Amino acid sequence: MLCKVDLAYQTPRKICHHGDQLSITACKNEKVYDDMPTAVRASNIAFRVIWIINVILGILDAFTSVGTQTWLGLHMLIGILLVALLWFLGIAEGLQSRSVIFPLATFLVGLLIPIIGYSQLLASSLGALYTLRAIHVVLILGAIALVEVVTGRYKRALAAAKAG
Repeated sequence: MLCKVDLAYQTPRKICHHGDQLSITACKNEKVYDDMPTAVRASNIAFRVIWIINVILGILDAFTSVGTQTWLGLHMLIGILLVALLWFLGIAEGLQSRSVIFPLATFLVGLLIPIIGYSQLLASSLGALYTLRAIHVVLILGAIALVEVVTGRYKRALAAAKAG
């Protein structure tokens, strides 16, 4: 007998294969382990910690001349991780609440952050560099706010799904 839990429906079901027969039953008084809330919580905490580290690296890169390439490379690498966390949290919220607005917003902000960040390397004048830096910082602040909103919406949607 092979059994697995199907969470694609509102009420968890157990799909069991008995040889050639297939039976689908509702899970009653059984604990269904869903690791998505744990992954969302861990991603939110990781995002909170990592963006602080990345802001410090960005400041070191912008205002120091010692080890600039090292700070910049590390800043960009951690930035990729932040964008991946942003996209994961946006997708998780979209799957839980069945909305496309916030996953789309997280995707667009996550796409613009590295584009504007990389554009700073190609800036031809000091004014353009400072403008791009300001836009980059505003996008990062927007991403931080977006992560908090998305995580809150995920938790509320999860609580509503568990309640009924």
